[in-house]
Amino acid sequence: MAIQLTFEPDKVTMEIKDNGSGLVADRVAAHGDQHYGLLGMKERAKRIGGRLEVSGPPGEGTTVRITIALDANEAPPEVVL
Repeated sequence: MAIQLTFEPDKVTMEIKDNGSGLVADRVAAHGDQHYGLLGMKERAKRIGGRLEVSGPPGEGTTVRITIALDANEAPPEVVL
């Protein structure tokens, strides 16, 4: 697993990669779950003005990337864990 945090003048990006088997659409759909983990991450990212991207080509692990745009005229969002 690797975690990378990147700071740029206009955004902050956190990327988490694992070495699993990736996301296989048929297998995810077959479970019939609501996948609240991914939904929860998306809602939390949106709440702080961010965007969530999840990718996982079969056999290549999964990457979760959260990008938060920064506006120099506003205070940064409060993050509560």
